[in-house]
Amino acid sequence: MKTIIKIGIGLGIALTAVYFALPASHAFILASAPFLLFLACPIAMIFMMKGHERRHER
Repeated sequence: MKTIIKIGIGLGIALTAVYFALPASHAFILASAPFLLFLACPIAMIFMMKGHERRHER
């Protein structure tokens, strides 16, 4: 759960930074933000699975 929260917060910070850095892309960023936040769970699962595989290889 901690990984999902960290990825969600990181993604939120990145979206906020891009929103203010690229004013011409405000509509695109606002339209894609909910979709990207929805993908935070599957993305976190991929990273957690990769980390779990590495621990068993040692």
